[in-house]
Amino acid sequence: PGLFNNFFTAATLLRVARSELPWKALLGVDGEAIVSNFYNLLQRVEESRNSKDHSTNIEKFIVEVEGLDGSGKTSLVQSLAESLEGMAVKTPSASLSQIRPLWDHRGGILERAFYFISNYVLEYEIQSGLMDAEVIIIDRWYASTLAYTVAYRPEEEDTSIAAFNKLPNNTFEWPSDLYLRPNLMLLLDIDPQARQARVDSRK
Repeated sequence: PGLFNNFFTAATLLRVARSELPWKALLGVDGEAIVSNFYNLLQRVEESRNSKDHSTNIEKFIVEVEGLDGSGKTSLVQSLAESLEGMAVKTPSASLSQIRPLWDHRGGILERAFYFISNYVLEYEIQSGLMDAEVIIIDRWYASTLAYTVAYRPEEEDTSIAAFNKLPNNTFEWPSDLYLRPNLMLLLDIDPQARQARVDSRK
């Protein structure tokens, strides 16, 4: 639950949920504007996808950096961006920072739909020229969305390796309508105790 086949399915679910969003309690006096801005962005992303040109021949080199919390992703992304004169971004992108707490609060399949859509928002921002650097370093992209969604299981569900091995192979494929893909993906590994110490030090 929470994995979608395409942009349209997840976007439709988010639109259906609009009238039920508790934005007044969570987002304060600016809540209505924040919600409107999000759905306007969603509309622009969808319109760009409905255009005839889905060209992925952009002159950019995209690096996706993945890893668990505390593995050093953010530090590496920043240092790569500086040394390669590139641009450091993350998923969800800054354009979604104000609306993100609302979907985190909703949780469940709506939260997963939001994070799924955030991958397409970043693609739109790259393709539309909002990022002028030739090298783009991404702190988490679709791989993280997939990992979080597949790994989440209600307490009563089987979380064994055997259960994950029963998932269809196409579960782990890059969405066919997420046209941009990284030129290079870096998966960071770290000693579990060192990672936990880093995470604990942030609290």
